[in-house]
Amino acid sequence: MPKQDDTLYGFHILRSYEMEEYRSRVSHCVHEASGCELLHLENEDPENLFSFNFRTPPPDNSGLTHIL
Repeated sequence: MPKQDDTLYGFHILRSYEMEEYRSRVSHCVHEASGCELLHLENEDPENLFSFNFRTPPPDNSGLTHIL
């Protein structure tokens, strides 16, 4: 498991810890070149999942994003 302040494949490890309720090892990282943040959960589950999440704030408060 990467340790805090390590750098791995261009990602700086901000924090690394065990999350017992999910039986996972967690690493919070930031990509040095782009500033993109990554939360990596490692466990023994055979299922694989990944997700890209982008913040998309609405241009105004008309409620359009709530309706969609």
